[in-house]
Amino acid sequence: MEFSPFYYLKICYNFFLSILYHAKHLLFSKQDQSLQHITAPLVFALGFFILAVWRFRKAEM
Repeated sequence: MEFSPFYYLKICYNFFLSILYHAKHLLFSKQDQSLQHITAPLVFALGFFILAVWRFRKAEM
């Protein structure tokens, strides 16, 4: 099953929104200052971004 590159970019966009939400929550929260809430969405977004770029390159060929 082939997905278009735009599908992967949409997933990246959703993960980046999640990262921004958690970053805002950590900045204005006094209780937990750990980065564990940001690292998982960041890793997934980076992975999907690399996958989307690879799909765009593959589609150009």
